[in-house]
Amino acid sequence: MVVLKRHCQDLMELNSDEWVEFGKIVQKMEKSLNELFKPDLFNWSCFKNAAFRDKNPQPEIHWHFLPRYCEPVEYNGIIFNDPDFGYIPQPIHRKIPLEVRNDLFKLLKSTMDNDEI
Repeated sequence: MVVLKRHCQDLMELNSDEWVEFGKIVQKMEKSLNELFKPDLFNWSCFKNAAFRDKNPQPEIHWHFLPRYCEPVEYNGIIFNDPDFGYIPQPIHRKIPLEVRNDLFKLLKSTMDNDEI
């Protein structure tokens, strides 16, 4: 997930510098994931629907970043499947061990930090 560093409810409120920075983040994340796991494609989504389930909605601009795979991918002994490949992905509720999540985060961050973009 990519989150803006300030409160912002609508995309039209983003300034030019924020759009440029978001573009650089997209390049870094996609390049890093391509190097590490070679996804078949990437989906980016910016939905605010859940905020409006509350009586007093306070949506925040953020983007979900979903690498997509047509074949199962194995990492650290865990098989990851993308059963909705080619379609809008549906939520998958699965608990990934904290140490695996931390390891993936460190690996991605290290790759992104070394990127020259």
